[in-house]
Amino acid sequence: MKELNRRAFLTLTGASVALLALAACGGAPSTPVVPAGSKEAKVLEAINLFRKEKGWGTLNQDDGLNALAEKAVNCALGKIGADELVAEMVKNSTLVNGPYQTFGQPIGVVEKGKPTMHYDEDVSEMKKALLALSMVDIEDNLARPNLKIIGIKVFTGNDGMLYWVAVAAEGKVKP
Repeated sequence: MKELNRRAFLTLTGASVALLALAACGGAPSTPVVPAGSKEAKVLEAINLFRKEKGWGTLNQDDGLNALAEKAVNCALGKIGADELVAEMVKNSTLVNGPYQTFGQPIGVVEKGKPTMHYDEDVSEMKKALLALSMVDIEDNLARPNLKIIGIKVFTGNDGMLYWVAVAAEGKVKP
């Protein structure tokens, strides 16, 4: 299995991103669906604090994107390949009549059981970890100001530690 890096993701999705931009037809952010105090809620809080500091606006949790985040977990654990994750994202995009407009690259996903984003009960520590990332690490996912909704999953890595992954999109097409 090859590593899911920025270049591979962009190569696999380049054409679909252009078509998604052309197909974009509006859509409102979903209402938050993550229970207050949950691990996912803490990750969302850290992400939104990070984005607020950068001037990029907040994200709202979306159930459908949570399902895609679960696929990202499987990729991070080495259970599926990057190509399968990208295919699932394309399947859920407006490109093929799916409900989501323009995805960002999943964050926290590196194949072969090496996830990158550690979970911490302290929201400020997770925010610091995001701030420590280089722009190259986040430019295709959390650094995109036009993203409005996100799916987040916290999981136990192959090393027994807690990690999180997230998949964000610009919006959801109205039914």
